[in-house]
Amino acid sequence: MRSESRTRTLLARALSVLVGLAAWVGLGCATAEPARVLVLHSSHDRDPWTVAVMRGIDAALAETERPVDVWTDYLDLPRQRSPLYARGLRRFLEVKLRERRFDVVVTSGAAATEFMLDHREVLAPGVPIVFCGVDEAVMGRFAGASRLTGLVRTIDLRSTLDVALRLSPGTRRLVFVVPALLERHLVEPLVADYRPDLRFELWDEEDADRLLARAQDLPADAIVVLLGTPWDRAGQRLTLPELAQRMAAAVRVPVYSPWDIALGHGVVGGRLESGFGQGREVGRMAGRLVDGAALESLPPVREGPHPYQFDYRVMRALDLDVARLPAESELVGRPPSLLELHGEVLAWSGAVIAVLGTYIVLLLHGSRARQAVTRALRTSESRFRDFTAASSDLYWELDADLRYAYLSDNFALVAGRPPQEVLGRPRAEILALAGEPHEQQRHHDHVAALRAGEGCRDLVLGWVRADGGHLILRESARPVLDAQGRLVGFRGVSSDVTEQFLAERRLSEQRERESERVAEELDRARDALVRKTRLATVGQVAAGIGHDLRGPLSTMRNALLLLREDLADGAATARHLAVIEDRVAASVQIVDDLAELAQDRPVRKRILELGDLLRQSWERTRGAGTDAEPPSLELDLEPDRFEVEGDPVELGRVFENLMRNALDAMPPGGRVVVVARQRGAEAEIVLRDEGPGFAVDREGLAFEPLFTTKGHGTGLGLAICRQIVERHQGRIDLRTADGAEVRIRLPRGACARREAAAETESS
Repeated sequence: MRSESRTRTLLARALSVLVGLAAWVGLGCATAEPARVLVLHSSHDRDPWTVAVMRGIDAALAETERPVDVWTDYLDLPRQRSPLYARGLRRFLEVKLRERRFDVVVTSGAAATEFMLDHREVLAPGVPIVFCGVDEAVMGRFAGASRLTGLVRTIDLRSTLDVALRLSPGTRRLVFVVPALLERHLVEPLVADYRPDLRFELWDEEDADRLLARAQDLPADAIVVLLGTPWDRAGQRLTLPELAQRMAAAVRVPVYSPWDIALGHGVVGGRLESGFGQGREVGRMAGRLVDGAALESLPPVREGPHPYQFDYRVMRALDLDVARLPAESELVGRPPSLLELHGEVLAWSGAVIAVLGTYIVLLLHGSRARQAVTRALRTSESRFRDFTAASSDLYWELDADLRYAYLSDNFALVAGRPPQEVLGRPRAEILALAGEPHEQQRHHDHVAALRAGEGCRDLVLGWVRADGGHLILRESARPVLDAQGRLVGFRGVSSDVTEQFLAERRLSEQRERESERVAEELDRARDALVRKTRLATVGQVAAGIGHDLRGPLSTMRNALLLLREDLADGAATARHLAVIEDRVAASVQIVDDLAELAQDRPVRKRILELGDLLRQSWERTRGAGTDAEPPSLELDLEPDRFEVEGDPVELGRVFENLMRNALDAMPPGGRVVVVARQRGAEAEIVLRDEGPGFAVDREGLAFEPLFTTKGHGTGLGLAICRQIVERHQGRIDLRTADGAEVRIRLPRGACARREAAAETESS
């Protein structure tokens, strides 16, 4: 049967839920905005079916990727049928939920579903509804309802009756308890499918005492099926577990019910409808909506087959044959077998016996193994002595007190001191005796590390021989531990690297001298290059300034000569003065451009509306033109209005300069397109014209000072634009694509931070 597998399944699911919750907390999912789910139950909070449904909903919503905030209300509509109660309930929920926005509404039972549909526009307008506990017969009431899906309850009463008649083949009467005949639609379609001598009775008694008194007279060939519950003397409707327990105590015939909440309260069992299963299924549907699934992908569904579940103790009491149950049936309350009770003990006993047997076999072979190990150790010791004797390195061993306990035979040859001078003495004392005096602090640190149980690798120490000679030794040592992990000493090796060390030092000194020489030569070459570059730049700038100022100044001179000749002619004088004024202005502009390039002043920023700034720049630029066919501007902002942070004068100069270049490059009637986009913390402005653009090999020179492709101008305009944009911590670049395209990116600064704070506050 399935009792063991079901237990394992429940434990596995509980464990998965706990692991999921732990991972959710550990990963910081609480930082995500939780979804809100409203759960409305038709009945009260102590109704067993309602409790089971709520457990299933909670279990399913705990598995969602997004955290969920669950709001639950129990409407108690089956016990409160007054219209006044319904109106008061609506007003109560309207006030309670007024400030709450929900992502999904889950309803349990037809009453709660109908209530929510009637008052959806007040309580949760436009929110999708997921229902459960609604029979097929009731679904017609919800025809035409929008944004509604869920689980249609389908009770498999036929399978339960088939099993009941198989367990009790002598049955002649089937009694269905249906108070007020509310559930008779479950019985009526079945009558014609069973043998003619089988008598179907529908008991619509609503008084619990009269119903139980009537049931006491049932003969032995009867079966009772509970489909509804009557009222008790206190005017309260019994729960299904209460009715099942009282009915089983009143009769001596099998009692069945199609709902699992009656199991364990006296009913035999059957193919049962699960409240927990319904809740879990609609909870999963709601969870998918919370995680972003479209409502159209979740149409209403009918439940599939339900599990066969039976109460083992009730079957034994009624002498019903367990062997006649379907193979997939689950027996509740069945006592465990000897293997189930003591299986772990038996398994451990077998394991202990196997271990003992293996140990005995190992003991039989232990003597031979010890002899083989002894021979191997002797061979290994002989091999080690041969290696140490042949090696030019010296090997040594310290005990737990850091005293020398072993020295290889070539110690005197390498270290220049007899072994008896060293054996039994602490390493710190030998280092003080034979070590270089200027390395005392390194000796102290090394001995402190050994006392802490740390070895050393490639430690370089100066060593003074007994004859006064100096050595450089490279030493490595590792700790030796006993079986309990306690330090018992160190084993190490020392190599004479004096010649290698001296060669490396000479090579290092040579490299250092060579590096200094190369660095000096590089410094001299760099200084010469800087001087040449500076002179070339100064000459280039001076030539450009002289060339550009020569024309304006010559014009001014000629105008002044004419002015002297025409002093009597007032109109001519005014005209020549205007020419002088225009040329002087051009000269001043050149000087201003040079001054702009020469200084790097801080930007005085303030909040600007980008669209207004672009339109103003266009109006000033277009107003200075004289084209017979005026140009047009196409401005595309997304969003329609957004702000940047910067100096309006400097940014306006950038836009005017770029627009003026576009007008100069285009034929009359051309079109300038400006596209501005908000890219998070940046603003992107793209300006395109319909001119010839730049040659590909000259695009990189466009922002260089004094470079120009026009027959007039200083070639400083784009260089100044780049300087202003970079002072605003932005970027500017140019490319040719059916005309020139200039792309500017500016950080929005305080504007982006203010918008982010506003979004956080509103959420």
